[in-house]
Amino acid sequence: MWLFFQGALFLLVVTALPDGIVGWLRKQAPDGVRWLFGKPEPLMTYPQVELDPDVQQERKEVSK
Repeated sequence: MWLFFQGALFLLVVTALPDGIVGWLRKQAPDGVRWLFGKPEPLMTYPQVELDPDVQQERKEVSK
């Protein structure tokens, strides 16, 4: 019976979690923990390069 359980667990992990349990924990678990405790999404620490006014100004200066 134990071998059937191990086989079923193996098939479940391989099909449902292709990155493995650790990969799932790294990708999905932080979002689940934040949702569980009702904390908001973390703020982006860096602005997008394309929208940064300093970068746009430098591009204008270089293209002249």
